Amino acid sequence: MIFNILNTLGIKQQARERAMMGLKSLTRILLCLFIGSQSIFGFEEEKAKPRLMLAKDCSLCHSNSSRATAMRDSKNRPIAPYDLWQASAMANSARDPFWRAQVSIEVLNTPSKKRDIESKCLRCHSPLASVAAKAHGLNFGMKDLLTKGTELNALALEGVSCTVCHQISEDNLGDEESYNGNFKLNTEAKIFGPHRDLFSHPMENHTGFTPTYGSHIQKSELCATCHTLTTQALRPDGTSTGHGIVEQGPYLEWKNSLFSNKSGKSCQDCHVPTKDEDGNLIKTRIVRNPGGRNFPPTSNRSPYGRHIFVGGNTLLPRLLSRFSEELQVTATSQQLKKIENETRKFLSSQSARVELGISSVSEGRLYIPVKVVNLSGHKLPTAYPSRRLWLKVTVTDSKSKVLLSSGDYDGEGRLLGHDQKPLPNEISGGAVYPHQLRISSSEQVQVYEAVMADVEGKPTYQLLRGASYKKDNRLLPQGWKGEDRRLRPIGIGKDSNFKAGEDFTEYAISIDQISWPLTIEASLHFQTLGVRYADEMFKFETKEVRTFRRMFQAVGSRTEVLSQVKKTLNKPGD
Repeated sequence: MIFNILNTLGIKQQARERAMMGLKSLTRILLCLFIGSQSIFGFEEEKAKPRLMLAKDCSLCHSNSSRATAMRDSKNRPIAPYDLWQASAMANSARDPFWRAQVSIEVLNTPSKKRDIESKCLRCHSPLASVAAKAHGLNFGMKDLLTKGTELNALALEGVSCTVCHQISEDNLGDEESYNGNFKLNTEAKIFGPHRDLFSHPMENHTGFTPTYGSHIQKSELCATCHTLTTQALRPDGTSTGHGIVEQGPYLEWKNSLFSNKSGKSCQDCHVPTKDEDGNLIKTRIVRNPGGRNFPPTSNRSPYGRHIFVGGNTLLPRLLSRFSEELQVTATSQQLKKIENETRKFLSSQSARVELGISSVSEGRLYIPVKVVNLSGHKLPTAYPSRRLWLKVTVTDSKSKVLLSSGDYDGEGRLLGHDQKPLPNEISGGAVYPHQLRISSSEQVQVYEAVMADVEGKPTYQLLRGASYKKDNRLLPQGWKGEDRRLRPIGIGKDSNFKAGEDFTEYAISIDQISWPLTIEASLHFQTLGVRYADEMFKFETKEVRTFRRMFQAVGSRTEVLSQVKKTLNKPGD
């Protein structure tokens, strides 16, 4: 039986001896109830505990086959959940070397809270192993995740897998108590989906799970369980300072936006789209049989969500592709490249828009208003505070003389001053970029970001030192209600142009002795990991930080262009 378990986990012959060494503890966790040919992780005699299954077992019927028309769009492109999920950030949440490095920093700086830190982080980044360990009274930490060949490693590497999201019950969803990974899995082996009147016998026979209609699977409240994260500030000795912040709040931001209206969009509408790459509504069979052909009793269904979980992270697929063996990646390089391209397309089409306003002249100076519009249903950028946006604006005259250049950057993604050297703000310990109302030199850049502050009000890049926010001028979503004071903008001063869904920044240049017409170029740029944040991380020496630094330097800090506009401006009066 144990060799069957090892085979189910995908453990090769040469690794079996090592795995058998941990047989006793392995048996405690992975006592398997075999139903059909699939494996369920849980105790047969303990029916009140949730049961968990590896995603590759779901692929028996929910992956594409060349002999089936199931799970294909109108152009016959394969869109099976398992195949798309494999390359997503959800599937690889536990493999993310940036996340691993950040956890190691928090543990290094607050060692007495090691178990609590790891437990909270693993709850959402490695939920299968976290749930299994908790259910059976076992400890589960980063060591189990990072040590190859251990008994918990297979479960730990699953990331956010099928039998987590699709087993979440609607109990407590939307309530504060559900945040920070406090989702509840049903104990009745129900797999929730968006469809009624299902042909349930095959799933019941092969897995023991019953496919069940659950409207909550399409609601933002489901995503909120892990995508709403609050952090309590601690001193180095582990004692509380009495302060706390919303570390990540996409759901709360969505709730305060126009998107949360009945006519708006849920998280799933954007991130698990029910339309194909061409914008057409998908209608397809949702499953095939284990032999690779269509199930005769099934028919086309809609809605059907493409499980790409597309967002803003183009860094992760590049890391996973470059270091696939080291990070134990199961997705192919083609799958990873596709999700990277999908993410880039998503960012450039659905995140933001840059517009040039009507310029004006006053006292020998030209004033150019540049407007940024937030198209998303949350702040931009949202979630983890390593992300940043900035405006790049260049004004040249008819002789190609540069009159103003703000937001230029080098090959490493560092913002540059007039001397083409990195600005001091880009280096660890430098000042935080202030929010700008008007820009007239290369040393000024409009950077949209969230920067934490410690109990003394100083900038900090350590989560457990975050007592408040030093700055949060991230673009607000449209229809911003501002009802949750924890989410209020910080550091914008008296900028009346910073409002729901948009912000104006004015660029000023002298127009004495210049050659008309002028060319104005404005673009909005995004980094998943801001260069300044990375520099702050690399001060620390842990094994995980060294690993991530090596990987990050190998793939480079790619900067994504979200929107750009170009305009020719004639001399006023011409």
